[in-house]
Amino acid sequence: GLRNRALVAVMYRSGLRPGEALALRPGDVDLEAGAVAVPPRKGGRRRMTGIDATTRELIRDWAARRSERGIGDQAPLFCTLA
Repeated sequence: GLRNRALVAVMYRSGLRPGEALALRPGDVDLEAGAVAVPPRKGGRRRMTGIDATTRELIRDWAARRSERGIGDQAPLFCTLA
């Protein structure tokens, strides 16, 4: 539940494609500034987009769950708990 809610909110509210959202790393998201650095696609350039307060809270909740499970920053942001 938490992962999927955060993932859908990021895609919907910041306009990311599913592949872009799934490629995000924890370091790509700045929760304080409400900014997301989108990884480049096929030779493109990196771009920035914003996220609202509700989406930031969903990401915070998901990040806390990741941390509880011992998932480090090397895994994609929206990895599975397995």
